[in-house]
Amino acid sequence: MLKKLLVITLILLINFQGNSQVTDVITNLSSPAGIVINNGKLYVAERENNKVIEFDLLTENSTDFVTALALPTGLIKRADDLLIAEHNGFKISKKDVTLSPSEASDYIMFQTPPFVEPWGIVISEDQNTLYI
Repeated sequence: MLKKLLVITLILLINFQGNSQVTDVITNLSSPAGIVINNGKLYVAERENNKVIEFDLLTENSTDFVTALALPTGLIKRADDLLIAEHNGFKISKKDVTLSPSEASDYIMFQTPPFVEPWGIVISEDQNTLYI
């Protein structure tokens, strides 16, 4: 009986066809390089435009959240801060997501050769270790 149930389950799983539909949430981005979702807001780093946009998922409005960046290549959220890897800026910047749109402040700067040009950023699950 158990073997028959297992075979039937296997046949159903093999024949199951999942259908999904792709929906555009935000369009006309310029080389998006990082994405973070926080409290109904979508943050996207745009490499070519040197900024991070904030897109409200409920109202579908977007705002230039952080400007004057140097090739932003990655985003993560740590507490209330959005950490931004800036490839051409040789640094990690931060911006408090609870504050209104503005420029980011320096968080980690790589000033001595060999200069570090961060292409991405990841944080550990306990949020105590930053990988660049």
